[in-house]
Amino acid sequence: MKVKDSLTLPILVDENMRIIPEILDFVDSLQVRGKSVNTIRSYLYDLKLFYVWLKQQGTQFYEIRPENIIMFLRFVDSTPNKRSPASINRMLATLSSFYRHHKSRGGWVVESPIIKVKGKWHPNHKGFLRHLNDRIGTEEIHYWKRKIPKRLDKKRLFPDDVQTFYRAIDLPYKKNESLAFRNKLIFRTLYHTGMRIGELLHLQVTDYDLPDPTKKTGDIYLIARDEPDPDRQLKTGERNIPVASGLIGAIDRYIVQHRPYVEGNPYIFVSHRDGNPLTRNAVEKMFREVSKQCSIKCTPHSLRHTHASELADASIDPLVIKDRLGHGSINTSAKYTEISLETRRRSYERYLIAGMEADLID
Repeated sequence: MKVKDSLTLPILVDENMRIIPEILDFVDSLQVRGKSVNTIRSYLYDLKLFYVWLKQQGTQFYEIRPENIIMFLRFVDSTPNKRSPASINRMLATLSSFYRHHKSRGGWVVESPIIKVKGKWHPNHKGFLRHLNDRIGTEEIHYWKRKIPKRLDKKRLFPDDVQTFYRAIDLPYKKNESLAFRNKLIFRTLYHTGMRIGELLHLQVTDYDLPDPTKKTGDIYLIARDEPDPDRQLKTGERNIPVASGLIGAIDRYIVQHRPYVEGNPYIFVSHRDGNPLTRNAVEKMFREVSKQCSIKCTPHSLRHTHASELADASIDPLVIKDRLGHGSINTSAKYTEISLETRRRSYERYLIAGMEADLID
């Protein structure tokens, strides 16, 4: 059983390369709802593990009852690649969506085996919370949901690590100055904009301001276009991202001095082997190689978290962070911001200097 890319969408096929009809139906509904290709692919990897377990049990998906889910979770825990509580919770959410879809369609599924319960605020609290929203009194949660251990600064990089990783990009590419320049520019662009990897690969040679020595900043433009390659599509709408003029100049130098020219290829970042548009796999492979070289784990998405967290450290308005990251909700942006311990310490020191805390003496 494997996830394969078709002409338009990823699909799940069994060991005989046959498409599984109920999953294809679910994928079609996700596409209609506007889910991105990468989101659909992550759903399919969750369903792949579930269907491996179903085959092991010799049962069909519509025969599963709530009491069977604990057996599935034990199976997940026994697999060689141990999954975090967050991954298991995401898997449960995928199954919940899958069963909810088929319940709405009728026929196969009568009730979802993914039990949900509703937690409630204490009645005494509702008096002063009622003005917000009556629905604040309930919250649906999965019965089998795992508790996620609280960890500080789990995804962001700090300045010393950023500098070390950036300098290490040169090491694997010492014999190819242009390739090293491209890879360092990819890192700088992701770090200074917080854009997604698909948005980076989406950029074309006309999507940035020309260098202007009289200005401190310039704009990078994310423009919606019909993209046949799912790895370079915009996940959210168009937006402009202001950046330092130094980054604008570096992009311009790459295009003029280092980028291989291939007629008909409009993308900024290209393969230095054949001039074709750069792929997501190539970028992720570069990050893995440098991570191994300098012993600092960093992915393109780590830089998105890092950028958001550094903006939050600088007390940038949350609405500005939301707009810069291209999020539809300020609550989503909040998940990307990880206030550093040093920032929290400095904030408390300002509080002490202001003399707001009473000096209690026995």
